[in-house]
Amino acid sequence: MTESIAIDKIIRSKRRTLSIEVHPQGEVIVRAPIRATKKDIHDFITDKLHWINKTLLRFKKRSVTVTEKHFISGEGFLFLGQSYVLQIIDENHSPFVFDEGFIITTAAQPRANVLLTNWYKEKAHELFHERLTYFAPLLGVNYQRMRLSSASKRWGSCSMRGNINLNWRLIMAPISIIDYVIVHELAHLREMNHSPRFWQLVSVILPDYAQSRAWLREFGDALVV
Repeated sequence: MTESIAIDKIIRSKRRTLSIEVHPQGEVIVRAPIRATKKDIHDFITDKLHWINKTLLRFKKRSVTVTEKHFISGEGFLFLGQSYVLQIIDENHSPFVFDEGFIITTAAQPRANVLLTNWYKEKAHELFHERLTYFAPLLGVNYQRMRLSSASKRWGSCSMRGNINLNWRLIMAPISIIDYVIVHELAHLREMNHSPRFWQLVSVILPDYAQSRAWLREFGDALVV
C-alpha cells in the first residue's frame, strides 16, 4: 500500500529512530538513522500509512478554507492575531495607511499586495528584533543577526553561526505564536536538535509552547496576503 504515498524526502542522520513529517503543503518527509535499511523504512511507512493519509486529508480540507485575497473594501487582513478591515478610498493622501484598519487609495489598489507585504515586513523586522533581544538573555544565548524569510514551508531556522531566519508572515499571528517560534530558534543555539533537552529549554521559557505549536499546525496556512 505504500505506493499510494509519495515520500518527498528521506533524510538520513545520526538519529536513532525513524520518524515521519507531514507538512501542511502535502510534503511527506521520512527521517531515518544512517544504518536503516530500505525494508526498515518500508515497514515503518506501512505501519504509519493510516496516520499519513489521515493527516494529508486533514491538511487538504483545511487548505480549501484559506480564502484568496482580492484586495477589495471589506476584506479582512491579519495583524498580530487580529483581523483588520481593508478600505479602498478615493481620497488624495498617502497610498497606504494603517489606522485601526488598512486604508489604500484607489490609485494604489493595483499594488495593494506589495504595499501590504512591505508594511508587514517592516513591522516584522521591528517586533522580531525586540522579542529576540528580550528572550536571548533568558536562554543565555547570543544570536549574530536576524533575517526575514519568505520560505513557504518554514517559520524559522537557526544556523550554526548563530544567524536566525524568521518568516515575515508570522507578524500576522498572535504574539504568543511569534514568541514560540523565536524561543524555538534561540533554543537551537544551545541544542541544535529536537531532543528532550531542547524541548525542556523551550518549556522553561514557554511552559505552554505545545499550544502555540499546535496553533501553527492548525492555522498557519491562513497567514497569507
